[in-house]
Amino acid sequence: MSARDEMSKELSAIIKREYTRAIDRKRMRDCYDAPADAILAAGYSKPRTITSQKDLDALPVGSVIWAFDFQAGDSNSWQLFDDVNDLTDEDGDLAKTAWLSSAYKDEHSSNRVLLRTNGHPIAVLYSPEES
Repeated sequence: MSARDEMSKELSAIIKREYTRAIDRKRMRDCYDAPADAILAAGYSKPRTITSQKDLDALPVGSVIWAFDFQAGDSNSWQLFDDVNDLTDEDGDLAKTAWLSSAYKDEHSSNRVLLRTNGHPIAVLYSPEES
């Protein structure tokens, strides 16, 4: 049984149990508390959101983010790498890190870019320092 199926089965049992209790107490809102607790206990945590370029630049190598790419018009996941040899920053200096997205593997000559937030929210899905 997959992890998704196991979670679905567990949530179903919790909702049925809590729904019955909620009807007994006439508080429907109560039937959502136990599933939320179960999801959190299973390890879910809301991704941290950043909006400043300073916070984006401070992420360690290996971090994974979810960002809307205004040039492509869609959202993609990106991972920060430090094996950059041919990418320069705005000042013309060689970049030390770059963001890689598999979404651009076949579409662009280089799938490594320097991301800019432009004030838009970016979700940090994984950061090696937070593991």
